[in-house]
Amino acid sequence: MVPILVVRTIVINSKNQILLLRKSPNSKNPGIYEFPGGKVDSIGSIPSDTAIIEAAVRELQEETRIICNLKDLTEINMKYLHSFQYNSKIFCRDYRFYKLILKNDPTVKIGLQIGDDSKPEDNHDGFVWVDFNEYEDMRISGKTGSNSCVPVYMII
Repeated sequence: MVPILVVRTIVINSKNQILLLRKSPNSKNPGIYEFPGGKVDSIGSIPSDTAIIEAAVRELQEETRIICNLKDLTEINMKYLHSFQYNSKIFCRDYRFYKLILKNDPTVKIGLQIGDDSKPEDNHDGFVWVDFNEYEDMRISGKTGSNSCVPVYMII
């Protein structure tokens, strides 16, 4: 099985807090918090490093309305391969993580439909800004999804 490439962006605001989005009740993991992100579009080919970063920028804007440039993102040196079962199917994801440090705090807007191809599992119904300790507590206690598994020491 070839894993699907997925990007996640860890957004840190001027108060040194991390942005987490809450999955909506009709999602695969209702109530779970995660970093903004999504699948990398790669039809029949291995995406370039630039295409992967572009996907991170695009997903961040789609899910939060936060706009950034490619050069604003820093890759976190952690790759995470995760397999899971859902509705009797096996899925495999290859996660890449990026960090965005904001100089000012933008307005975050979530829960907006992007286009006809938006699916309920991609929707969020809330968000929180948490400090590093609270994030680590949420991560350890299972309140964040497996796609948001980056330990604090790798973020700082």
